[in-house]
Amino acid sequence: MRYAQYAKKTKHLIFSSDMKDSGWENAEIADGDLKKIFEEIKSNPGKNIQIVGGAEFATSMIDLGFVDEYNIFLEPVIRNGKSFFHNITSKFKLTREKVESLDNGVVVLTYLKQNGK
Repeated sequence: MRYAQYAKKTKHLIFSSDMKDSGWENAEIADGDLKKIFEEIKSNPGKNIQIVGGAEFATSMIDLGFVDEYNIFLEPVIRNGKSFFHNITSKFKLTREKVESLDNGVVVLTYLKQNGK
């Protein structure tokens, strides 16, 4: 519920080549050069940008160097899944910022990208 209240007043940008209308007044559809769009967004003043998406989208954002902070959730479950990192062609050095253990057994690892590559 707290996230819903936050999301309601936060601008959202949806990347899609198919969708024409999000049906939500706070969402804008973007289609085009991902790098140019994000360079423009990051050049504007404002707070952090949160990226939510599947492995392919996340890989694109990481490879373009747009991810500055990684919050990796380690769940105490072993299963098949798609790696966010298997198709990365760039290399970035990270610095551990924080390690947090949650009551449900999940460990949250927070890393910050070092300046440069």
